[in-house]
Amino acid sequence: MKVNKFGGASVKNAEGIKNISHIIKDFNEHTIVVVSAIGKTTNLLESITRAFYNEDDAKWDLFNTLKENHLSIINFLFEGKTPFITNDIENILLELECFLDRENKTESYDFYYDQIVPFGEILASRILAHYLNFVQVKSHWVDSRNFIVTDDYHREARIDWDSTCKVVKNQLRKLANKSTVVMQGFISRSHKGTNTTLGREGSDYTAAILAHCLDSKSVTIWKDVDGVMNADPKRFDEVEKIDKISFNEAIELAYYGATIIHPKTIQPLKAKKIPLFVKSFINPKNPGTQVLESEKCIQIPCIIVKDNQCLINIKSKDLSFIAENHLQNIFSIFSKHKLRMHVMQNSAISFTCCTDRIPERVSNLVSELKELFEVELIDDVYINSIYNYQISDKYKMASNPLLKQFNETVYHEVLAK
Repeated sequence: MKVNKFGGASVKNAEGIKNISHIIKDFNEHTIVVVSAIGKTTNLLESITRAFYNEDDAKWDLFNTLKENHLSIINFLFEGKTPFITNDIENILLELECFLDRENKTESYDFYYDQIVPFGEILASRILAHYLNFVQVKSHWVDSRNFIVTDDYHREARIDWDSTCKVVKNQLRKLANKSTVVMQGFISRSHKGTNTTLGREGSDYTAAILAHCLDSKSVTIWKDVDGVMNADPKRFDEVEKIDKISFNEAIELAYYGATIIHPKTIQPLKAKKIPLFVKSFINPKNPGTQVLESEKCIQIPCIIVKDNQCLINIKSKDLSFIAENHLQNIFSIFSKHKLRMHVMQNSAISFTCCTDRIPERVSNLVSELKELFEVELIDDVYINSIYNYQISDKYKMASNPLLKQFNETVYHEVLAK
């Protein structure tokens, strides 16, 4: 059994969905297909969620845009020949519309996020499954929320591995042996029966979870690039494709901010030595990049730029040293507000770190930190990291970074926009 994951760029329009059907036809075997929301649908649903939570009537204009986007794709794919498919998608949209009509809100923003945003994956996967059957590729639509079991930590739920593996092995394997199974990435369900999500861009992680539970032969993530590059080709003119990467190198690159593979994806595959392939849905016959159990594979520098960050500098109010009890409080407050430190540095009198620029979370974080510390916030910075850093004219350090770190493997610098 193999698992294939197609991201939003591969299903951004009707032509993308047709292209996926051609790739799946070439598999010549049943597979599990994990799909993300269409194009920028997740961004649109996040805007709908904010409007809904803030009781802003703009939610209806946004909802109508969502509806028009998906119905236009259906009309192009099926040319009006299958009205029952349109009815199916309209029923899903009606369910969302009814949810948005609610007035009494008693739960947190994160809870409502997890009830609204999953509609993107539901819609995309239903359309893809219908189209595969339309072009004579036997497929079966499956709701990932019936298989991926989590706690109720909304927007970044933690997997209950025992429960998830049990239901995947007992039920999903049987379905996958009969036909191609189309599932959703990113979404899951808690023990309490409410929607949860695995974190932004978490569809790769879904594919890895399923592969781990099924002892799959491989996982393939389909992207709009020919594999893993040593830098983002949208930012840099001269980039090189990396043919092979070890699991450990992939974990490090993802941890430092490389967006080609979701950070949580590797560990479930590494645990069972399941190879991962990153391939191009534009040039599907190209070999792509293989991630596998191996010693060090990467022999060239890799440049990783992590945008949308903010820098926080923390000092004790009484001019005392930053001691273990201070660090404990700082880490606890970051955890409470669901923010990670991507780069951190401490001295005797200060602690400095970079975290994601999520306005509502950072604002609450800084307010709580200020109760205990002196806090300086530098908004809108980015992290430039070089893995396998080598001193050369091509990879010069910035002359005046806000923060810099260097170890034997990676150089980090934090720079103002």
